[in-house]
Amino acid sequence: MKLELTQGGRAARLLESLDARYFQFANDLPSPLREMALMESTIVGQPTDEPFQGPSKINPLITCTPWLFWDTFSGLSDETFLCISEAGAFIALASVIMDHLVDGQATWPEAMALFHHALYDRGVAGFRTIFPPTSTFWINFDRLTKEYLSALGAEIAAQSEPEQFTLENFLAFAGGKVSPMTTTIAALSEASDQPFVVKPVETSFRYSFIAGQIHDDVLDWRSDINNRHLTFFLTQLAPPETWRAVEWPLVDELETNNDSDWVDVNYFDLVIKHFDRCIEVVEGIQCDGWIKYLVEYKGVAEEHQRAAVARHLLRVLEPVIRLPSD
Repeated sequence: MKLELTQGGRAARLLESLDARYFQFANDLPSPLREMALMESTIVGQPTDEPFQGPSKINPLITCTPWLFWDTFSGLSDETFLCISEAGAFIALASVIMDHLVDGQATWPEAMALFHHALYDRGVAGFRTIFPPTSTFWINFDRLTKEYLSALGAEIAAQSEPEQFTLENFLAFAGGKVSPMTTTIAALSEASDQPFVVKPVETSFRYSFIAGQIHDDVLDWRSDINNRHLTFFLTQLAPPETWRAVEWPLVDELETNNDSDWVDVNYFDLVIKHFDRCIEVVEGIQCDGWIKYLVEYKGVAEEHQRAAVARHLLRVLEPVIRLPSD
């Protein structure tokens, strides 16, 4: 999903300014970090020769959170809104880079680590220009930072100890990984004197990140096997001890397990339920952009579930409907 803003309006103008600030930051970096900051492959974690188009062109939950909640926070001055948005975007981008490092997707991990450091420092410095050391914002900042690190640590541990991939643990570390984005909401709430916004939005973010993680894992499980990247969904296709072995099962073996119990369809149900919860918990907040975002992603999950059901039905019915050969 991409943000749909009225051209020439205040929101669009501020979003353009966010991109401009990112590119100024990137151009001021020393080589090779400058080149890394300007490559789309650095951000998406996949090989591509395309240049990075800026924070406004990626998933808005990551870098454009304030615009998803424009109705809630547009009363802030341009400078305050933009400074918080910039700081939050840099913290969120740093978390994206950290995820790539943890997942082994960095082709040059030394440079990527330095780039992460540059992004994170820029984000923290931006928040310091808005909030003094005594601000209650820093209480939330510290709490969310700890939760994010705990979530990453738990995920890393589960890669080598598959028994830790229980549903309870998965929900905890998947939800914790959205903490950097919640930091932006905490900052906007503090600046606009709306502390009551933080808890429901944080809960909604957690449900959305859990839904998104399951959705991705269901779609990507075949490539995850090839990359030897263990996910919660893979542990639902075969017991934990399977993933301790030197040789992992073949995709065809797990296709049989998936087909017998329609595991993918069942987990799409979990995705859709979590998107419903996302919407329910923010019913008292004026956030049309965020609701629209959730409804669109829920619709995508429903489409993927229908496709999975169709595939299973075709497999079951194929022997019955197959026409006799001439």
